[in-house]
Amino acid sequence: MARHFVILYCGREGSSAIIKAFANGTDVATPVTEEFDRYQCAGVDENKVPTILRHMLATARFSTNVDRAFDQLPTTVSPPAPAVGFKWRIWGAPENIAEVLRDYDVVVFELLRSDIVNLALSLYLTTHVLPFQKNHRFAKIFEDPNPQFRIRWLAKDDQEEVIRFIRSREFAVDLKQLVPIMEEYVASRQQLRQRYVALFKTCRLDVHTLYYEDFLANASDFLSRMAGNIGTTIDPKQDLFYPKVSRDDIRTQITNLTELESNRDVQRIKLSYHCNLIAKPVECGAN
Repeated sequence: MARHFVILYCGREGSSAIIKAFANGTDVATPVTEEFDRYQCAGVDENKVPTILRHMLATARFSTNVDRAFDQLPTTVSPPAPAVGFKWRIWGAPENIAEVLRDYDVVVFELLRSDIVNLALSLYLTTHVLPFQKNHRFAKIFEDPNPQFRIRWLAKDDQEEVIRFIRSREFAVDLKQLVPIMEEYVASRQQLRQRYVALFKTCRLDVHTLYYEDFLANASDFLSRMAGNIGTTIDPKQDLFYPKVSRDDIRTQITNLTELESNRDVQRIKLSYHCNLIAKPVECGAN
């Protein structure tokens, strides 16, 4: 039987496409998309997070209206629920969450980008470029910070039109707007790594680090490796539910790329991100 798993993410890392692939092609239940993220749980006490998590893993159902008495129930129910897989912008007390994950033998996947500049350009494109394409017949889609979710429901020809348009945009980047995007992502990743992932490893949970760029390069191999980690199989040839709308490398759309790459703040953030979150310590001069 498959094991439970959680994908810890911050955004723009392919988590929606990955979790949808497991929902469509495996024996894993996926009861939430972003409903367990903090912004969707307004008014929920942080102390209740472990109880909600325990209930979801035991029943394969998500609810914020769970009695604290559930904490006293065994880790299995009858009949047994299927394995649960979900993506999560994790929040709550790390030690209490680690205890629940350990009780249910949950595999933890830390999902992030190795190329922080391309990540920042993706966010820049959808927040500072596309929303101003007012004359396009699908201008409403460009107002959404995640257009890939909106175009999924268009006819095939219309999807292709929107994707061609997005990939044809050439634009200059305002570095005063780009640098804060990069800094915010670095801060969120460091907080996730230091507060949660490091503790989970100390608690000997089964933790794996995944990179969006590997998913982009070969989704079939990426998903098959994940499936192997949780003890199940997945159709490696299935079509991804959400189409990729931007170019693989958005740098090719930037008209002031030389200015961007030589900027000291950009270089500083890239180095910090690489040394603190991507590279092995020896690569950054540590003994």
